[in-house]
Amino acid sequence: MTATTEEIIEIVKKRAKSAATVTETSHLYEDLWISTSDFEEIAYEIQERFGESLSVEDFRSGKISSVGDIVAHLKAQDWGSRSFSGCDDDCDDSDASDSDAAPAPIYIPEEIKGWNWGAPLLGWIWALGNGAYNIVWLYFILMIIPFGFILCFILFGKRGNTWAWTAKHWSSVDEFKRVQHRWTIAGLIVNAIYIVIIIISLI
Repeated sequence: MTATTEEIIEIVKKRAKSAATVTETSHLYEDLWISTSDFEEIAYEIQERFGESLSVEDFRSGKISSVGDIVAHLKAQDWGSRSFSGCDDDCDDSDASDSDAAPAPIYIPEEIKGWNWGAPLLGWIWALGNGAYNIVWLYFILMIIPFGFILCFILFGKRGNTWAWTAKHWSSVDEFKRVQHRWTIAGLIVNAIYIVIIIISLI
């Protein structure tokens, strides 16, 4: 059973910001302020009412970004579950809907774009703590090349927020900002201690 657009709008409207006008083209995050936790509730209600599932990862990656995307996803899911007498038992149509689909770009909220101080101040420790494990090797490679520490500082500062957002599950932008603020404070403290130790050792 596939939900209608009106039914999806009714479900989404419960979690949208107050006084928001919910239409098929409404952007879940930018227009309606739907967070990951809100989307999880939407997905759960749809599963309960219609027996069809939504992937939270599709929301976080931007593949599902509007009310219309939800409807299209459910329709495709329902279509794929039907059987056709003209298809043999070993006929594999599982790739029919996805074979030509390009990977959806990961959605990065405007609120988190900008410089991240915790990333360049703590480097590989910050990367491990934020689940950006593939960035750890990049840190060490940059640090062994001449003047690589300068490039490392700039790169980690500019790209840190994007790396952290895509590497972990965040319930909201506010949670992300709180955690990154703590990393910044930790980085300042660690580097201050490091500078004091150097000064003392030189005296």
